[in-house]
Amino acid sequence: MIDSRAGTDPKQTLVGDPFEARILSKSDFPYCVPDQRDLTTVESALLNYLIDQVDDIAVGMSELKVVARCSCGACPTILLGKSINDTPVTSKDSHPIKQWSGRAENGTLIGIGLFAKDGVPTELEAWSVDGGDIEAWPPIDAIRPI
Repeated sequence: MIDSRAGTDPKQTLVGDPFEARILSKSDFPYCVPDQRDLTTVESALLNYLIDQVDDIAVGMSELKVVARCSCGACPTILLGKSINDTPVTSKDSHPIKQWSGRAENGTLIGIGLFAKDGVPTELEAWSVDGGDIEAWPPIDAIRPI
């Protein structure tokens, strides 16, 4: 059982029986979880838009598959590969290509990062710039380079 009434550290969560609870930190959770599938229409359109703005990508969109997603379960961050069976390459093992931001329909300002390794996009990352909830990617027409 997860109890979100953690101490003062927002990165901690209490789990278990309240009398025997232990605090879990962000390091107790995996970076990503498997999610082997094709890109959604929204993900494909967003990646097309972003990749058109950079020079460091050496593969076509038709070659990209989702291999994993962020383990937080709330944000739309996805990890990419050329096959659904590829091992996820995390942002610590790749390099940032470019960053953007955009306001989502719920009003949250979302940061967007594109990471790649050897010309292959490896991660499309989302983060909240203003602390709001990330429910979906911002509309393409609201996205601007940082």
